[in-house]
Amino acid sequence: MDAWQNGPDRCQHLDTAGTPIHTFSDRWHCERQREREEGEATKVEQIEAWKRGENVRLQLQYSEPALLRVRTFGADEDVAGFVGRVETSMDVQVPISGPAGAARLFRFLVALKPSGRTYQSNGHSERIGAFTVTSFDGETLIAGCHRITWEEILSVSDALLAAEKAAS
Repeated sequence: MDAWQNGPDRCQHLDTAGTPIHTFSDRWHCERQREREEGEATKVEQIEAWKRGENVRLQLQYSEPALLRVRTFGADEDVAGFVGRVETSMDVQVPISGPAGAARLFRFLVALKPSGRTYQSNGHSERIGAFTVTSFDGETLIAGCHRITWEEILSVSDALLAAEKAAS
């Protein structure tokens, strides 16, 4: 809030005494600016809470890579036949196991990495959930509108493989 009032991008709608004044439109733009700044200030905490499974609405930019988390279910929580799912920060869910599961795609990507090979969809389609994988250049996976870094994929790989093993 202090940056909004006193920082280089502070509200410039001031009267002669230096008090902020706003038209409705100015106020809307200033409030959105304040929300963006407050979101940036709490971004790390929000991401950590989301990764822990808390119901947090992340306000990431579309240009930022998607984040991942693994959610598993007990026998009494079985959701549509899945024992768990991978969720993205863009509100997409895909199954852990199965022919279009995240674990199978992870093993495919792991097989590409050591050889330095890449993947580009060209008739043969790799799938994850209902999505087609467009490409993997060794560092970034593109599937649907998601860009996911290899580092982010590795951050959930242990939980992903453990959930798949528990399901078998």
